[in-house]
This record gives sequence, structure tokens and C-alpha cells, in this order.
Amino acid sequence: MNQIVMALQRQAGPIPEGAVLLSEKDAVRHQWQIISSWEPKSEVWPFRYALAVSALSGGGIAAYVNGHFRKKLRLAHHGRAITFLPNVIIPAIVSSMFHQNVMTDVMLMKTDCPVCIQIRSSAYQAFFGGIYPTFLAPVSTLLMAARYYTFPVPSIQSSPMDVVKLWAKITLPMKNFLLVAALGQALIGSSLAYFEIKSVIKLSQKLGHIEENLS
Repeated sequence: MNQIVMALQRQAGPIPEGAVLLSEKDAVRHQWQIISSWEPKSEVWPFRYALAVSALSGGGIAAYVNGHFRKKLRLAHHGRAITFLPNVIIPAIVSSMFHQNVMTDVMLMKTDCPVCIQIRSSAYQAFFGGIYPTFLAPVSTLLMAARYYTFPVPSIQSSPMDVVKLWAKITLPMKNFLLVAALGQALIGSSLAYFEIKSVIKLSQKLGHIEENLS
């Protein structure tokens, strides 16, 4: 590192003399300053790439689901951009946003239970990256199919159960894929949290040794 920075620590008891109190926002900024300047960068890769991995994996599953519904509803080129934005971009963004909450928790060491963090990260990624798209994609694709008359879509007002049956008919052939996708997303979320926890522990230990040598 080009600059020595002091380690961030939680304090449950009396505040030590000379300690600098930080708000959560300042503490996050402080941790990011450490991470961005840390060498070797391989030790902080989970924080540098986790959000991109979360977004891309969630968006990838969403793109497949969106494509499946578009194909079954015979949309061809109709409303391609209109369905892509909510069905693919939104799950990717939301997946990364919720993982950022996990990342902040890890950086600030707010939760004492590493397994709890991994479970939460796993649940977020599985839902927003694996399950959420199967409910989001039908909305816009069915609307497009009804608008362009590419597929006989029942009226949601007069025949809501027929719409549900149509959704199930299109979704059920994907059930095995969706199960594997949800499990895969859960594994990705859990793994990202695991490596982030491992990384922040290593950073804290090294910064602690630096402080000891300076004292």
C-alpha cells in the first residue's frame, strides 16, 4: 500500500482514548479507501468484482427467461427493448444492490455470524437472480403479445385464472432449468459472501500487524 491507514474496529465496551468515531457512511468510505489502494489486489478481489458477478449472473438467468417467454409468445422483434429493460436489466441491478448491502455488512463487521451473512447473501441472489425473473418476465411479454396479437392472451380482467394457467403452461417446461438456476444463484451468493468475509479478516489481521509495528 502506498499509504498506511488504520484498521477499522468494532468496539462493544468503553471507547479507547484517542479513538476516532465514524458514522456508518464514513466507515464504509474508509474501508473502500483501504480496499482500493490495497496491494496485492488479489487479496481484495471479492470486493472489486463481487457486484459485477452478482449482476451478470442474475442478468444472465433473467435474459434466458425473457427469451423463453418471448419465443413461446412469438414476439419475434416486437418490443425487444421494452421487455429487455425490465426483465433483464432490473434483476441484474437489484441483485447487485442487495449484494452491496451484504458487502457493507461484511466490511463493517456488523454481523458476528458469518454463516448468517452467507445465508442472507444466498437468499438474495437466489431470489432476485433465479426466481424473480420468472414472475417479472411474463408481465411485459404477455402485454406485448396482447398488443401485437402474436399470441391469444386471455384478458386479465375477465379471465385472470386463464392468464395464470398460460403463465404456468409456459413456465413449467423450464422447471428443471429454474431449479438449477436458483440453486446456482444461491451458491454464487453464498460463495461471494464467503470470500468477502475471508478477505476482510485477512485485511484486518494485516492492518493490525501494521499498527502493532508502528506502536
